Amino acid sequence: MTDAPSKEQSFGTEGIKPLERPRASVRLLMRVVGWVERLNVRYARLPNRCVYENDDFPWSKKLETEWPTIRHELDQLLLRRHELPSISDISPDATTISSDRNWKTFILAGYGFRSSRNVALCSSTWRALQCVPGLTTAMFSIFEPGTRVPAHRGPYNGVLRLHLGLIVPQPQWASRFATGRKAGRLYSTTPTSTRRGTTPISFV
Repeated sequence: MTDAPSKEQSFGTEGIKPLERPRASVRLLMRVVGWVERLNVRYARLPNRCVYENDDFPWSKKLETEWPTIRHELDQLLLRRHELPSISDISPDATTISSDRNWKTFILAGYGFRSSRNVALCSSTWRALQCVPGLTTAMFSIFEPGTRVPAHRGPYNGVLRLHLGLIVPQPQWASRFATGRKAGRLYSTTPTSTRRGTTPISFV
């Protein structure tokens, strides 16, 4: 379940051509990030795993109990889901893994910046998320039927991602999730594809 850390940091995704050659300043930053990642692996409180158990983080259970309230606010957003921006509209770097409009987002906060308007629209969700220590980014992520996201890694191993599934196609074979060498783990995994149909995959 544990993967050895990569020797060199990379902001690209294997098998996908990068948008452009990184500038010298970016390459220097990547080297610094790689050094910090090695420190994270060495001094982390928990082992370097692809997926952590919910029991490793007691606050995750509290957040999970809030799912009906969060789902209610999501349902209101989905009434206008075709107006929601795609992930590539928000983050141009995301075009390396998603270049269409099938992966939609509704961002409450991102790396220290909070959207007051979006928080006001989903105030109960924002309240529920306050149990997450060190929260830097929070968003609803919506995958339209048939969406496929290639296997990829984040740019930095110092960020913990929690996926709380709110709308998940049934039966289970209607969607596929994978992480590392393990598949089928809903929380803390990356959605890679959904079968074509009418139900989007949604999580926060």
